[in-house]
Amino acid sequence: MECWVGFSYHDNWLSNLMRQKMNKPYSHVFMLFECNNQLLVLQATRVGVAALGYDAFKAKNKIIGLKKITNLIQADAAFDYCIKKLGTPYGFLAIIAIGLGIHYEDGEKTLICSEYVSRALGIDPEKLPDLITPADVEAAIGGF
Repeated sequence: MECWVGFSYHDNWLSNLMRQKMNKPYSHVFMLFECNNQLLVLQATRVGVAALGYDAFKAKNKIIGLKKITNLIQADAAFDYCIKKLGTPYGFLAIIAIGLGIHYEDGEKTLICSEYVSRALGIDPEKLPDLITPADVEAAIGGF
């Protein structure tokens, strides 16, 4: 199974605010998998953890970069995690906490995009997983 971590943005006020706060050209991080010759995006968005075809995703989002996960064991584990978490609610309170710089954690009751990807990849952040940002994910995987 092919696997990538993707970085993107959607042109709206929240995405633009997050890009500005992180000083990055993206505001969103997602997982991309090739399954049966189809590309599938697994992501945490305001509707919760969901799957979407890559073409449909690209139609509404600007892709900034992709980083291939070459470790097949890590890629398979990431896919398993991502599938198991489908339907998990979005972590709106985590986004507010990041913006305000305050402590927040709810484990995996809710997920934000960067928490979802970091947990899927087994990234051990230096901060609470609920507060990890897309920029933290990029740093942990060595850029794209």
